[in-house]
Order: sequence, then structure tokens, then C-alpha cells
Amino acid sequence: PAMVGLAVTALPLITFLFQRGAFTVQSSLGTAIALQAYAAGLPFLYGAGILARVFYSRSDTRTPALVGVGSLAVGLLAALILMRPFQHMGLALASSISSLVNFFWLYSLFLGREKAFPRWAMLKEVGGYFIMAGLIGLAVWPLAGWAGEAPSLHLAAIRTLLAVGTGAALYFLLALLTKNPHLSPLLRLLKKRLKRS
Repeated sequence: PAMVGLAVTALPLITFLFQRGAFTVQSSLGTAIALQAYAAGLPFLYGAGILARVFYSRSDTRTPALVGVGSLAVGLLAALILMRPFQHMGLALASSISSLVNFFWLYSLFLGREKAFPRWAMLKEVGGYFIMAGLIGLAVWPLAGWAGEAPSLHLAAIRTLLAVGTGAALYFLLALLTKNPHLSPLLRLLKKRLKRS
């Protein structure tokens, strides 16, 4: 969801946060494109971090380090290839490619060691997140376009916050409807605060 939210709201966010003075419309467009390219690698960056901790918990710090170096080399090669046709967007894409390679490399090594890992259950959960993210993106996309057409900075800020707030509200609503287990700690915290008040 964070990946889709950043990708969809990149332009209005950059516009109302930075577009003033020497930071022109073209600057906003270029920065938004780079942010979208970076956002594409967010799930893999997050997943690689989790997998690295799994290896650390098994007293294996060597494997994540070597995979990290290899992924960095792939990212550098991708940057050299992509920076000429895509300029600064190519550098951002190379970073996302490096995160993708890091994740799948660690994941394949992990599966090779953990034969009993319930991979289909995990794929089902991850697929659910991508479906949720797609639904949120479809809902927020027109709002983000509406924010980008705002005639003034103040109106752009209000419309952008509305788009971001709508995305966040939809995420929590969908998480509640699907009984997402990751929402349980937050719900318990809210219940405790309500009881105290």
C-alpha cells in the first residue's frame, strides 16, 4: 500500500511541498517520476530487511552481507545501463532493481534451507496485500489527479491531504474487513487508550 500510495500521489505531494521559487513545474515532474521509480522497490526493500533478520537469527551474518554486495553490483550495472536513456529516473529504477534482486536472492536461499516453510500461505498473504494496494490505488488515483489540477498552493495542499487520508482510511477499512493480523496490536492499543479515557 505504501508503494502504491507514493506512486499515485507523488506529483501532488511534491508540488505542494516543494514547488515554489526556483523549484518549477518541470522540477516537480522530474522529482515525482524519480519518487515513483523508488516506490516500485519499497516492497522488496522491506522484504529483504525481514529476510536478512531471519538469517541473523540463525547466526548467519555472512549470507545477507554477500547477497547485499552482489545486489549492489547489480544495481550499479543497472544504473550505468539506465541512466543514459532514462536520466535520473534510471538511477532510481536501478535502486529498485537492486532491492528486487536482493529480496529474491535471499528468498531463494531461505527456501533452499527451509524446506517446510509454508510458501503458499505466504504468497496468499502477499497477494492479498497487492490486491488491497491495487484497490486503494484505483480509489486515490482520481483524487490525486484532482489535487494536481488545484489552482492554488493552499487548495493543492487540502486536496493532497484528502487523497492521502482517503488512502489511509481505505487501508484500515480493508485491513479490518479482511481481519489482517498485523492490525491487532494497533487495535489493542486503541482499546486500552479508550478504556483509560
